[in-house]
Amino acid sequence: MTQKQWQVSFYVSEEQETPQIFYDETLAGIYTQVSSWLLSTCPIYLKSGEIIYTKHGKGWDCPGSHYFTVSSSQQAYKIFCDQVLDFQKGPQYEECGFIDGKFRLEYVKKTLQCDDPKEVNRMLQRGWHLIAFQNSYQASDSSYYILGHIEQYAF
Repeated sequence: MTQKQWQVSFYVSEEQETPQIFYDETLAGIYTQVSSWLLSTCPIYLKSGEIIYTKHGKGWDCPGSHYFTVSSSQQAYKIFCDQVLDFQKGPQYEECGFIDGKFRLEYVKKTLQCDDPKEVNRMLQRGWHLIAFQNSYQASDSSYYILGHIEQYAF
C-alpha cells in the first residue's frame, strides 16, 4: 500500500460534494497519478481551491482570469496540474531530512532558486526548505531564495 505522504484534492463537477483525493509517497508520483486520471476521465470542469477551469468548445475559461484556447484538453490538464493544483502534506506525512530538529543539507537531492515570494510559499507547502536568501547588491538585480528538497523529482 502506498504511503500517504502527499495529497491533492479537486472537484470535477459543480454538483460534486466530495472532492477527488489522490495520495502518493512522492510529489512526482502524485503528479503522474493525477495527470493520468485526468487524461482517462476527460473532465470539462476542474476546481482546486478557489480556481475553476471550465471547457467551452475548444477553449477553457478561468473566471477572474481569461478565456484561453489550447490545442487539446491534455494541454489544459497540464496547465491545471502545473499551476493550480494545491499539493499538501498527506495524513501519513513524515518530515524527512531532519536530525535533532535541524534540516540537514546532505539529504537535499534537488535545489532551485526562485525570486517570486508567492511561488516560494507554494514550494514550502510542497516540502521544500529554505536554504539561503541571496540579496542583490545592485538596485537593478532582484533578490532570490535558494530552496532544497529531499525528493530528486520535486517541483
